[in-house]
Amino acid sequence: MLFLRSFQQKRRNGPVAQLNRAFDYGSKGYRFESYRGHKQLTLPFTGQGFTFFIMQAFLYILFSESLNKFYVGSTSLTPQFRLLQHLSDHKGFTGKAKDWIIVYAEKFDSYPLARKREMIIKKWKSSLRIKELISNNSSTQ
Repeated sequence: MLFLRSFQQKRRNGPVAQLNRAFDYGSKGYRFESYRGHKQLTLPFTGQGFTFFIMQAFLYILFSESLNKFYVGSTSLTPQFRLLQHLSDHKGFTGKAKDWIIVYAEKFDSYPLARKREMIIKKWKSSLRIKELISNNSSTQ
């Protein structure tokens, strides 16, 4: 009986139980994002006996007219789907306004490349440079 009690206690408080509690976020995750969901999306296709996985990613810039602010982010989903997540009810920075629009997007072959570009743009800390990036992109299209 003593062994059974100590075993049950270890099961409730042990590393496996802690791991299970950590993954209990489910689809809610931290704030409004899924725990890992959008970072694991891959599209398989086959060619000449090999299977390849394409994992495209995007850098996107949102703008809110009511806040007069830009938001820079990256995702392995589409920027349009990510925008819907930003427009949902949550407590993060983009939850302060509901008028966000996509003003710029870049496509990358992998998520780490998109994230690296996001960090470069965030280090600018300048809405003037972001506006310049957007205007240069719209003039070339």
